[in-house]
Amino acid sequence: MFFHNYIFLVEDDIDDQLFFMQAIKEIGNNIKYSIAHNGRDALVKLKIFRHLPDLIFLDINMPVMNGLEFLKHLKAEKPYDQIPVIVLSAIADIKEQVRRLGAYGCITKPASINELKSEIKNALDLIDKKYLDKYDNYKKLRRV
Repeated sequence: MFFHNYIFLVEDDIDDQLFFMQAIKEIGNNIKYSIAHNGRDALVKLKIFRHLPDLIFLDINMPVMNGLEFLKHLKAEKPYDQIPVIVLSAIADIKEQVRRLGAYGCITKPASINELKSEIKNALDLIDKKYLDKYDNYKKLRRV
């Protein structure tokens, strides 16, 4: 279904950026995206965007400001703290740490384009379900 049409990728590796962009294009052309090369770049871009992203995919290992530092800054400031963040990491045992910092989820960087598309679709479906649940609860409240 994908209600999200604006994704923000925070990733320093050019090959990973290209890989991600290809997966997004294959998933659907209605999905738009922006890219930042590190956490500091991402914080600056968030402040100048006309519209906030619906979802952030975040790498952990980056120069200047890594993903963990970015996540701490993001979740400490309104309205950015409401943007769901999915961490992309080659580090398997980081999931619990990023969830404690406020990430919505964490996926291991896949090796193939089909795996990446599947992971992105799954992440978007999870986020969509969360939005639908909130919307359904809102509609129920309005009927009362």
